[in-house]
Amino acid sequence: MAPDVAPPPSRALRLWYAVAQAVTLIVFTGLSFIARKFEETFQQMEMRQLPFPTEVCIAVASFIRTLPGLLLVAAAGVTLIVLGLRGRFDPKLRKLIAGNVLATLGLMAFYSLSLYLPIVHIQRAIQKANE
Repeated sequence: MAPDVAPPPSRALRLWYAVAQAVTLIVFTGLSFIARKFEETFQQMEMRQLPFPTEVCIAVASFIRTLPGLLLVAAAGVTLIVLGLRGRFDPKLRKLIAGNVLATLGLMAFYSLSLYLPIVHIQRAIQKANE
């Protein structure tokens, strides 16, 4: 008797993975370019001691905006999408799709909080100083 083997996922599920992966990488790259404005604001305000998560966001975003960073993201994205479409991730495809969605949401939250919180603190300090 042969062991029960799960059938491979449908082609549509593989396409969903490819779309989810592409969206994740596009959001990541987009956030890196949005972070440039925050970085400029922090420099204009002469903020030298930023919270660690903000420093991480700015450093990663600065790298992604370079040619090697863009090439790395593009190569990783194309590789993951091709492997997914060819069925390399079939046993865990549903979990990978869910992971991509959660990673995208987490990435957006992390970048947003890391970049906006220093500005919120400055605004509060200014309000207190004006009172």
